[in-house]
Amino acid sequence: MAAKSVARKDPDISPVRQALTRVAQNFQVSLAPFPEEAAALAFKEDATTFLVKGITSAERHQTALQLLRDGKRLRRSIDEHWMKVKRWLEDRKKDIGTIAAMDLQVVEPGLNRLNVVILAYEEAEKARVALAQAIERQRQEEEAQRKRAAELAQMEKDALAAEQQSEQLSDRERAFAQAVYQGISPEMAAKRAGYKDPQAHAARLLNTPKIAATIEGMQQAKALRDQAAAVKEKPIEIREPEVQANLGKVAWVRTQTSWTAECFDFDLFIDKFVAGEVDRQTFRTLVMPNAVAGNEMARALHENLDRIPGWRHVKKVTKAG
Repeated sequence: MAAKSVARKDPDISPVRQALTRVAQNFQVSLAPFPEEAAALAFKEDATTFLVKGITSAERHQTALQLLRDGKRLRRSIDEHWMKVKRWLEDRKKDIGTIAAMDLQVVEPGLNRLNVVILAYEEAEKARVALAQAIERQRQEEEAQRKRAAELAQMEKDALAAEQQSEQLSDRERAFAQAVYQGISPEMAAKRAGYKDPQAHAARLLNTPKIAATIEGMQQAKALRDQAAAVKEKPIEIREPEVQANLGKVAWVRTQTSWTAECFDFDLFIDKFVAGEVDRQTFRTLVMPNAVAGNEMARALHENLDRIPGWRHVKKVTKAG
């Protein structure tokens, strides 16, 4: 049964409430328009009017420089005005982030410990189930092997009995029966057995009951041994053991696996790419150009940046003021 959370009354004000009170006191900012809005509008009008005529003399060039300086001053003032607003917003975001972290700190330790304990138990339970399944599988295999060995032993016993079921034969009769069993013609078998008139004795020997029974017994023994060989080659089939895991279930709770990556040795990665052990697509996917470092090198090298393969300089000229 799930444990019910109980609200506890604390006479002291919690740190979170104290922090919220401080943030609430600072949670105000002036969102009034840029104070020099009229000057900015006037600059826009003057610049538009001036650009219609353009620069035609030193005097108008001086006027253009003055307009440029005034416009840059206005831009700095606008940037400073709204930077204050954005800085205030960033400060409040930090305040709220700190308070959120304080709230999470109440819950996170318990969550982390529970997660560790639950996963450790589940892993141990999986190991227990796997071990129990392996033991049961081994028991089934040993039992199947024992039954197969008994079956093969019985087949060999039956084969030996089939070979010995006939009456006692003389050496020549047994040699004849063995040759016929091996597929040799009766006349040739009689000849190999040592009979002086193989053709005359072949039919008689073949129709002798004890010889016929011996040949049939040999054939039955071969069939039994062939069957035993097939049984020996057949894979042992066992039923997959079922072991119940002692795991509980709660709605909407599941095990989730996530994967992330980190480059622990960038130089090694580059060396392997140069050596051809990392393909180009993988290298391009995992490596992004460093624009900040590129700009620093451009300020230092200027046009010489173009000497670096795959890079080029971008030159932009403006009037400072």
